[in-house]
Amino acid sequence: MWDDLPSLPEVDKCLRDIAAFLPTGELDALTAICCTSIRRSEYRRAVLDMAERIAHMPRTYETDSQGLDAVAHLHYVCGDWHWYITEKDRAGLGTQQAFGLAVGHERELGYISIAEIVSTAGAELDMLWTPRPLREIV
Repeated sequence: MWDDLPSLPEVDKCLRDIAAFLPTGELDALTAICCTSIRRSEYRRAVLDMAERIAHMPRTYETDSQGLDAVAHLHYVCGDWHWYITEKDRAGLGTQQAFGLAVGHERELGYISIAEIVSTAGAELDMLWTPRPLREIV
């Protein structure tokens, strides 16, 4: 059972790789859960999976012609607001100009700042999100 537990150094590296995509409180909580929780194996795998997903996400404009068939790779939630991210920025950390679907008072496709989302109190990245086409969300 413990043989398939991802190592803490491996998880730590992945957390550093995806830190810009995580709200600070969530990053701290994931670090603690991966070290001490009885569910640490599940969360360590989720961190590795998320790091892999973010590393291979389409970059800005790569899903232009896909419309609602574009896949939402990331899901953020904050209260009644949801953001479904289909592309990450080409430059920097990939968080300044992402693209996806924002669902709040209305549903709107457009550019989204992941940096703004993660700096919003109460925002969380859904670590157990299963990527799916936008048409399954709208």
